[in-house]
Amino acid sequence: MGLRWTPLTHSAVTGYRITVVTVGGSQPIVRDTVDRSSGRYTVVGLEPGVDYDISVATVTENGESTPVTHTMHTQTGVPAPENLRVGGVGSDHMRVTWSIPSVPTPSQISRFVVRYHPVASDEDVREINEGGATNTVLLQNLLPYTEYHISVVVVFGDRESVPVTTTQKTTLDSPTGLDFSEIATNSFTVHWVAPTAVISGYQLRYEQVNNKRVREERLPPSRNHYTLTTLEPDTEYLVSLFAVNARDESLPLTGTQGTTSDAPSDLAVVYSEPTKISISWDAPSAPVRYYRVTYGTQAGETPQEFTLPGRETNATITGLSSATDYTITVYAVSGRGDSPSYSTPVAVKHTTEMDSPVGLEVTGKTIDSLTVRWSPAPGPVSGYRISSTPENQPSDTFSEVLGPAQTERTITGLNPSTVYTVRVFALDKDNKASPPAVETATTDMDAPKQLSFSDVDSTSMRISWARPSGTVSKYQVLYSLPGDRERELRPAPRPDQSTALLRGLRPGAVYTVKVIAYQDRRPSRPLVGSQATAIPAPTDLKVDSLEATTVVLSWRAPDSQLTGYRVVFHPKDSYQGPAKELNLAPDTTSATASGLMVGTTYIVQVFALQNTLSSQPLTEEVTTLQEVSAPRQVVVRERTENSFTLVWRTKMEPISGFLIITTPVDRSSGPIREVVPGDRKQFTLTGLQPNTAYEIAMYTLKGDAKSPPYIITETTAAPAFLPPTNLEFLSLTPTSVSFRWLPPSTRLSGYYITYEESGGPPRALSQSPHAGQTYATIHGLRPNTRYLIKIYAVQNHRKSPALEGKVNTKVEPSLIPTSPEEPDTSDILVTSSGQPGQDGHGQGVEYEYSGTGGGGGTPQPQRETLVLLPLPDRDGNRIPVVEPQLPAVNPYAFIEQSTGLPQEAQTRTTVRWPAYRQSTAYLVTCRPPSQSGETEFQMRLPNTATGATLVGLSSGVSYNVIVEALRGLLKEKILDTYITAGNSVSEGGASGSDSCYDAFTATTHEVGAQWERMSETGFKLWCKCLGMGSGHFRCDSSKWCHDNGHNYRVGEKWDRKADNGHMMSCTCLGNGKGEFKCEPHESVCYDEGNSYNVGQQWQKEYEGAICTCSCFGGQQGWRCENCRKPGTGVDASLLQPVRYGDNNPFKPKLHCPIECLRPDLLADAIHSPLE
Repeated sequence: MGLRWTPLTHSAVTGYRITVVTVGGSQPIVRDTVDRSSGRYTVVGLEPGVDYDISVATVTENGESTPVTHTMHTQTGVPAPENLRVGGVGSDHMRVTWSIPSVPTPSQISRFVVRYHPVASDEDVREINEGGATNTVLLQNLLPYTEYHISVVVVFGDRESVPVTTTQKTTLDSPTGLDFSEIATNSFTVHWVAPTAVISGYQLRYEQVNNKRVREERLPPSRNHYTLTTLEPDTEYLVSLFAVNARDESLPLTGTQGTTSDAPSDLAVVYSEPTKISISWDAPSAPVRYYRVTYGTQAGETPQEFTLPGRETNATITGLSSATDYTITVYAVSGRGDSPSYSTPVAVKHTTEMDSPVGLEVTGKTIDSLTVRWSPAPGPVSGYRISSTPENQPSDTFSEVLGPAQTERTITGLNPSTVYTVRVFALDKDNKASPPAVETATTDMDAPKQLSFSDVDSTSMRISWARPSGTVSKYQVLYSLPGDRERELRPAPRPDQSTALLRGLRPGAVYTVKVIAYQDRRPSRPLVGSQATAIPAPTDLKVDSLEATTVVLSWRAPDSQLTGYRVVFHPKDSYQGPAKELNLAPDTTSATASGLMVGTTYIVQVFALQNTLSSQPLTEEVTTLQEVSAPRQVVVRERTENSFTLVWRTKMEPISGFLIITTPVDRSSGPIREVVPGDRKQFTLTGLQPNTAYEIAMYTLKGDAKSPPYIITETTAAPAFLPPTNLEFLSLTPTSVSFRWLPPSTRLSGYYITYEESGGPPRALSQSPHAGQTYATIHGLRPNTRYLIKIYAVQNHRKSPALEGKVNTKVEPSLIPTSPEEPDTSDILVTSSGQPGQDGHGQGVEYEYSGTGGGGGTPQPQRETLVLLPLPDRDGNRIPVVEPQLPAVNPYAFIEQSTGLPQEAQTRTTVRWPAYRQSTAYLVTCRPPSQSGETEFQMRLPNTATGATLVGLSSGVSYNVIVEALRGLLKEKILDTYITAGNSVSEGGASGSDSCYDAFTATTHEVGAQWERMSETGFKLWCKCLGMGSGHFRCDSSKWCHDNGHNYRVGEKWDRKADNGHMMSCTCLGNGKGEFKCEPHESVCYDEGNSYNVGQQWQKEYEGAICTCSCFGGQQGWRCENCRKPGTGVDASLLQPVRYGDNNPFKPKLHCPIECLRPDLLADAIHSPLE
C-alpha cells in the first residue's frame, strides 16, 4: 500500500523512518528509512486481509521523533484474467483474447486494462481499457516485424489483479506502390516502394494469366524496380512481389500488366456502299514501316492487295460488287532491313450493301393512302422493305417487307393532308438493307364525314358533320333544290365549327347539301347528303268534345299544300291497349275518334302529310271521361218569352253537377252554358229571345267526366205587353207630385195613371198622357199623406202590368214656405208588380231615397255596393269581389253564380253610412277577431256608394268595420262599428229582429218556421225560414216527388212509361231531394219489341236452338229453357235457365231492354237485385 506525508523543512531533519508491524505483534515486518525530501513510500510484501500498524517518525541528528501511527487493513486479492491468447497477427495489428475470471459477482469487475509495448523498449507503454464484460481487443498501428510485450489485469474498483502476460511478434509488411513502365512487345519494368520492416531481400514471381507456368527472380533489399524480359507479345502477366527476411515472407504485392502487340488492332468497317468499303484500325505500339492490306471474296478466288504507309490507319477499297461477302486482312510490317517481318494479321468479314432501288415515284394518292412504284435494284435481291414516315411524327412510321418480285405498293391507313416521306430499301440474303430510295408526297385533304340533319323545320334545318382529320382552314356549305343552281351559305362556318343552320328554305322540298373542307386552297371531296324540309305542323290543337269513348279534336291547318292528315291516339300506358289511327283529307281540320277506352289517358298526335313527307306532330294529352249516365226525361215544365224551366231525372250515383247548353236552332246567337249543382232536379234558363226555337243539350258531370247529352228542342213564348219602367219623382209639394218614367219597348197608344191613399179607392188622372209623353203631375193631393201611384201602358184595349210607386207629400209649411222643387226626407218606394211570365205574382224592385233634411238640390238615390267574399284560403286571406249595383236591387236575386256557393250557405250583411259630399271614394276595412283564423281585408268603393252588402262573411262572427272617406291623400273616418255576420248595420247601429217573407204566398214567417208552397213550375216544396240577417229561407222537395207534372208523397207508387215505351213501376223515395225509383213492371215482360203478360210463354231462337221462354214479370223478368236443336234431342248445355242477371256466357246474347236487364241504371234507383 502507498503512504504519503508532508515533509518538514527544518534543517535538523535528516530523514524519515517507516515501521510496519501486524496489530498485536512486536516484530516489525518492514523497517526502512528515506531521505528528508521524500513524502511518499510504498509498502510491499504485505498479506492480504491483515491489519497493520504503520508508523512514520522524523529522524534528526539527535534521534527520532514520536512516530505517527495508523492502523490499516489490506484488502483480499483480486483474481487475474486467464487463458491469454493472441491471434489475427498482421504486420501492424494483432488481436488479444482472454477469459474473464470467475468471481461471485461478475458485475463488480470494473474493466480490463491491456498494456503493450515493444519488448526491446518499455518506455512506449500503451494502455487500452475495455469494459468488464469484454474479453478481446484489437491492437493496431503496431510496428511490423516487431515483438510486443502484452499484459492484461482485472480492475475491481480501484484495485488491480496480478497481470497475465505474453509476447507476440508482428509479421513482415508487404512492399507497396506497385507500378509498371517501359511496356514493350517483349518486356516491361516493375516498380515498388520498400516495406517498413528490415528485410533481407525480395522474391519476384510472374506468370501469364492464361498460362500457369511461374517464373521467379531473387532481388536484394536495396532494389525498388526490376525489368522483366523475354515476354510474349500481346500477353497479360500476373506479377507478385514478396518482402523476405530469413525464412519469413510478407504478403504478396500483386498486379497485372500486358505486353504490347506488334499487329494492328480493332480492325472495323466504318462505311460501306454497294461497291465500296472503308476500314480503319488502331496502329500497334511497335514502329510500323508500312501496312499490307488484302481483300477477296469467300468464293476461293485470289485475293487482291495493296500497301499503305505506316502512318495510315484507314483505307477505302473500291470497285467491289454489291451484296458480296469480302474478307479484308491487314498486316503491320516492321522495318528490319531487307527482310521485313510481318506481324500477326487482323481480318474482318463484310458484305457490301445492296444497290438502292431506282426510279421511285408516287403514282397515286387519296386522303389515307399513297401508291408508289420503283425499278428493281441491281444485284441479288431477297426482298424490299418499304416505309412511310409522317412529317413531324417520326414515331408513327409504317414499315413492311415485300417479296423480290414486287415493285409497287399502296400504303394505306395514312392521315389526310399530311406530308409523308416514303423510303424503299433493297434487302440482301441476310436481310441487310440497301440505302433507301426516297420520295415525299402529301395525302389528299380529308373530307368531312357523317353528315346528319336535325331540327328540321318547314323553312330551316340544321346540318352537322364530323370534322375531317388534319388542319381545316375553312368550310364551304352548298345547298340546292333539284334543277336549281347551288346556293352557298354565308357567312361560312368557322374552321372550329361542325354545324350550320340553313334558313329560308321551301317547306316540303328535298335539298341536296354539300360540305367541303379546305386546307389553305386545297378543297376536300364534298360530303353530300339530302334532306327534305318538314311539312309545317298543324297548330292550335283543341279538344272540342270529350266523352267516355269519343274525343272530338280541331286544329288550324298549316300554310302549305297538303295531301292529308294522320291523327294517332296512343294510350299513355302502352299496356292499356293498342293505338288508334285516323287518316283524313287535306281539307279537314277536325277529327272524331270513337271507340276509345273509358277513363284512359291518350297521347294525341296530329301529323300534316304531303305525299311521303310528314310534319312534326302536334301533340296533346287527352284523358277520356269515366262513363257517366246522361240525365233522363228532361222536360220543360214552364216557358216564357225569355225563359225555360227544366225538370229531369238522374240515376242514383255520385255526380258533381249538370251542364246545360242552350243554342238557338237558327244559330242567331251563341250558346248559353249553365252549370247546375248535382242535387238540383230543376233549373230555369233565362236571358232567352222571345218566340225563338232553342236546342237544349243537358249533360251529367262527374268530376272532369261528362255524360252523353240529352237533347230536346223547345221554343220560347211570344213577347208580352211590358209595363213602363224607371219611375223617377221630380218634385214634391204638400199638394202635388211630379214624376217621369221610361216607356216600354212595345208599341202603345197611351198611358193610364191612378193614385190612391193608403186604404182608399184609386183615382184616375184626369188627363191621361199620350204615347209620346213620359211625365205627369198630380195636383190636389193632401199634405203629409202617403200615396200609391200606378202607371199602365195602354195598347188599344190591352193594359200592361202597373209600374207602382209610393211617395209622401210634403208637410204644410208653417212659417217659411218650401220651394216646390225641394224634395223632403220622406222615403219613396217604387215597385213594378205583375210581371209577365210570373202569373201576376211579381217580386218587387225597390229604390230607397234619403234626403238631407231640408237641404236643397236634387235628391240622390242611396246606392249600395255588393261585395262578394270567397272563402278564406289556408292563410286566412280573402280577396273581395266588388260588384256595384244599380239603384234597383232585387232582394230575392240569387248570387251563387258570383261566389260559387248556394245562397242559403252565405250570409248577407249590409253596412250603411252617411254620404260625404267631398269624398272621391270610400275605403271599407273589415277586421275579423284574431281567433277566427281570418286576416283583415279592405275594399275601395266609389264616392256614390252609401252602403255595402257583404256576402259570405262567417256566420255568427263579429267584425270591426271601419269606413273612411277619401279625398286625394286625405282620409276621414265616418263609421267605426262592430257587426255580426247576418246583420245589417247603418250609421246608427244594428238592425232589429229577423223574419222571412215569401213573395209567392205573400206570407211572413219567423226564423225556424216551416211551411208548404208550390214552386213556379208546379212542384210542391217544403220551406224553412233561415233568416241569416236578411230574411233568407230555403225550400226543397224532401217530402215530395215530382214526375210528369204530378206530385207524389214519400212511399207513394205510380206507373210510368220509360223512354223506350216500356211500362215501369215507380216509388217515391224522397231522400231529401225528391228522388224516386222505377223498376220493371210486375205484370209485363218485353223481348225484342214485343210485350208479354206474366205467365205467358213464347219461343225464340238461341245459339241455333229453339227455346221456350216464360214471363215472370218485375225484377225476375223472363227466362228461357228446354232448348232443342232441330233434328236432335234436348241440348243439355242449354237446359239451364237463361235470365237477365245470371252470370253465364249466354246472357250477352239476349236482347233485353236496358230497363229490363239493368234496372239500376234507372233514375233515382238505389239498388238493382239480379232477380
